[in-house]
Amino acid sequence: MTDMLQEPSPPDLIPRLENFGTGESIPDIPDRGDTDLLQRLTVEEVTLAGDLNPLLDALARKSDPPSSGACMAMLEIQPAIFLVDAAGRAVRPLWPVDGCGFLFEGARESLDLLAEGDSTVYEIDQCIGRCSTEEAD
Repeated sequence: MTDMLQEPSPPDLIPRLENFGTGESIPDIPDRGDTDLLQRLTVEEVTLAGDLNPLLDALARKSDPPSSGACMAMLEIQPAIFLVDAAGRAVRPLWPVDGCGFLFEGARESLDLLAEGDSTVYEIDQCIGRCSTEEAD
């Protein structure tokens, strides 16, 4: 009896918004005939309030230069945050990281010091392949 091992096919790439206008070509979307290809995104918006000083101190640190040595092979998902002022203007800060790309000690905990307020969940359908449009006659 022979078992055949087959590697999974690579995932379909979805263009990232920040790639537009950089000269980088957007990968071809697979042709699925007359079928629309949608991806459902779920985004949760949570308002945090309280003393921002520990968070701002954590964000103000300089990142270490990339390490030339060995780094631990693990995945760390950095919190996606936006700082919004009273006028509704927002910025998305970059988290400072150590030489291996991991958050500094205490950075994630600075978010835990804030109190959660309102929470809203958004369901967004993103078209990633032929999506129906009404054609004008």
